[in-house]
Amino acid sequence: MSTWFGVLGPLEIRDGDAPVPITRPRQRSLVAVLLAEPNRVVSVDEVINRIWGDDPPATARPQVHAMVSAVRRALPDGERVLRTQTSGYQLEVTAATLDMLAFDEAVAAGQPREALRLWRGEPFSGVDGESLATPRRVLTERYLAVVEQLADAELEGGAQRMVAAELRALVERYPLREGLRRRLMIALYRDGRAGEALETYRAGQRALAEEHGLDPSPALHELAARIEVRDPSLARAVPRQLPLTPAAFTGRAAELAQLDELRHAGARVIGLAGTGGVGKTALATHWAHRIAAEFGDGQLYVDLRGYDPDAPRHPADAMASLLRALGVPAPDVPSDDGDRAALYQSTVDGRNLLLLLDNARDAEHVRPLLPGAASCLTVVTSRHSLDVFDYVVTLDTLAADDALALLAALIGERVRGEPDAAARLADRCARLPLALRIAAERAAERADVPLADLVEELADERTVLHALDTGDDPHTAVAAVFSWSYRQLDAEPARAFRLLGLHRGPHLDAAAAAALLDVDPATAADLLDRLRRVHLLETVGAQRFAMHDLLRVFAAELAATAEKEQVRTAARTRLDDHYQAGAAAAMDALYPAERGKRPTASGRLPSPSSARRWLDVELPNLMTVGDTHVIGLCATVWRHLETIGRYDEATVLCGRSAEVAVRRGDRAAHAFARTAGGQVCWRQGRFDAAREHLQTAAALYRELRDHAGRAWVLLNLGVVDERARRYGLAAAHLREAAALYTELGDDGGLADALGNLGVVHEQTGDYDQAVRLQKRAFALHLDGDNPAGQANALGNVGIVHHRTGRHEPAVSCLRQALALFESISDRAGEAEALAYLGASLHALGETAAAGEHLERAMAIARDLDSARVQANALNGLGELAAAAGDPRHALAAHTAALRLAESVGDTEQRIRAEAGIGSAELGIDDSPQ
Repeated sequence: MSTWFGVLGPLEIRDGDAPVPITRPRQRSLVAVLLAEPNRVVSVDEVINRIWGDDPPATARPQVHAMVSAVRRALPDGERVLRTQTSGYQLEVTAATLDMLAFDEAVAAGQPREALRLWRGEPFSGVDGESLATPRRVLTERYLAVVEQLADAELEGGAQRMVAAELRALVERYPLREGLRRRLMIALYRDGRAGEALETYRAGQRALAEEHGLDPSPALHELAARIEVRDPSLARAVPRQLPLTPAAFTGRAAELAQLDELRHAGARVIGLAGTGGVGKTALATHWAHRIAAEFGDGQLYVDLRGYDPDAPRHPADAMASLLRALGVPAPDVPSDDGDRAALYQSTVDGRNLLLLLDNARDAEHVRPLLPGAASCLTVVTSRHSLDVFDYVVTLDTLAADDALALLAALIGERVRGEPDAAARLADRCARLPLALRIAAERAAERADVPLADLVEELADERTVLHALDTGDDPHTAVAAVFSWSYRQLDAEPARAFRLLGLHRGPHLDAAAAAALLDVDPATAADLLDRLRRVHLLETVGAQRFAMHDLLRVFAAELAATAEKEQVRTAARTRLDDHYQAGAAAAMDALYPAERGKRPTASGRLPSPSSARRWLDVELPNLMTVGDTHVIGLCATVWRHLETIGRYDEATVLCGRSAEVAVRRGDRAAHAFARTAGGQVCWRQGRFDAAREHLQTAAALYRELRDHAGRAWVLLNLGVVDERARRYGLAAAHLREAAALYTELGDDGGLADALGNLGVVHEQTGDYDQAVRLQKRAFALHLDGDNPAGQANALGNVGIVHHRTGRHEPAVSCLRQALALFESISDRAGEAEALAYLGASLHALGETAAAGEHLERAMAIARDLDSARVQANALNGLGELAAAAGDPRHALAAHTAALRLAESVGDTEQRIRAEAGIGSAELGIDDSPQ
């Protein structure tokens, strides 16, 4: 086996899986200098200059000769790869033996994800000397260019959440690189987080000023300005989510022709049916890429995971994902299944979309996701022919010639050299693409073994996967190939494969694998890569891995027979502990003021940006934790899910937590889950459901004599009743909550109760008391380092000042509130602060600034579908138009405001709109005809 060199991170030299013992710093520097110029002859003088710089010792030349000899002896194939030439030394490497060349090869092949997977950190790190500064800089530039290229493709494909998660840490690491910052801003904006996008711009502005005394480029400044006014042309994402077609796709000419014929005949729902491992997804993605250009509004992809033994994807969850990809912000995805389906159908209506629904279990799994629009084409893969298909293409195993062609594409000349053995190998694999790929990888790893011998090994394999052993030959064959490949593994990767079958989520990284396997992260990363190389794992993102569903069943069954129950339980517990601890650390970084109200992390906390990224990426895995952890996880992350508008996940987590708590007789956990679930419900405007949850929780907390819990319930009931305009009940609930929080010494809870009580007084016209209460709440939130609470209190004080004609203090309070709302990405608070700020600026005669703020409020309110804030902003714009002598525009603005105010029962804005309409009509009557 050839020596492998890695320079895209710490310098690594390996012989197979074993490190090569070159540890002396100057010898490692020599290797690095030669690898920086792969396959080029580097002169002795150049080596000396790069290792010692301008002041080499007199013995430098003999030292170089001695180092070369030592390195050559340490390398297992040193005489072959480290050559002495007339003018110097040369390290001969290929893409298979140097990661830098493999990176370039993957980029050239149009596989940026595969290229980025090779990146381990700063190039050549751990090697002494400044001589590698230029190669480091050049490699880093190539890496970042590929990151930006991939981000562009993924943004075009509607994957803005994933792009935002992946770019955050890079923007922190390379703060002056505007290409990364620009893409992160766009991703955040398209994910409904305009405040975060603008804060990302401001952070870059500060970094440039501090580092170089410069301003951002005009292009970045223009992008920030467009985000600030919510330019709709930035928001429309054209999703392009199709997965890559597997390498060496072969055959299926008849099926492709049939699909083309169905497309031209006007088919709207085409099914691809066939046994597991037969290549349905590969054919579907290959054909989808061929016709993608016909669908100008984009291509969508969802893996329904219909045959996953633990977590098939619910259609409602899949629909929410599709809506987000089509540009609907997460908080605007309806909770009611009927409303969600209606929004989905109206969103796809009129769009020319290609939709690939992969791994559907049955008709009901896929039926809700089928677009009604005739302009859409849906391709569904399933192991069965479903009654929702207009037409079905049934896949059999590959034809004999196609199976041999696939083997030839994967292992080359050996197929032509041993045609009979190759044909028998294909037959032993039942000509199933999945089995053929695994067998081919095994053959490639054992290049010195004749194919005929490998075929005999496979023929002798009698272990058959019980879950697939139905007497059907293809199933038996694929199980035999799995078992044959598995039995060739060394002990550690074999154990890793078994235990990875216990992972319930859709994908994992090395940190999660380390917890599951009880090894260190570096060992876990190596084991994952070894399993990937033999096709027992596949890469699904940067340093993330997944298993084919058949392989996962196989691995889980192996674990059930080869590992004791306590070993399996311990592995799952370590994994769930990992997710629980990661979630706690992320939440402590993002919401430090609430640390005392949830399980708290131990150890070093991540930065807020990396915490958000971790939660975004790991959310599907967090949702799969077992019953022993779901109560703790609910208490940890429900607040974040509620804050970012992932109401589906919050509802599911609270519901699961409540069910587990009831089974265990844990009344405290049941009460907590019900209270959190009630808060999620009122955020969605589901006040009756919220009240039901909260009343159940209140009864439980009374039984438990838990005053803190009762106070939290009362606080939420007060908000529900205030929103429903039941001000007497709201005030009673909130006063009782405040009294309990005072007894408990909980200043944060007391601040929340006082602030909401101040809103009730504001709504009933008691402005002096409203201001007193909000100022007390602000002081408590300031002591507790709670920016969200500070923003709400300041904003409410500013609104009261505005209503009582004290516009200068109103402007001061509202500007402070606006800055805080932007810093925490609270778009609803941002919009309301802007609307009242615009009105107060108008009252002070600052009409240009007033108009700008009101337009921004309108843009955000439209994004959030907030009729109340839109009505407020429209009334402000109408008043500006009237003051400018334009009664017709004033009439249009106030009429629109009236319609919106009536739709939500907003009496204040309705009265304001009616007054504006009357004045505008008088102005039109008096104007010259």
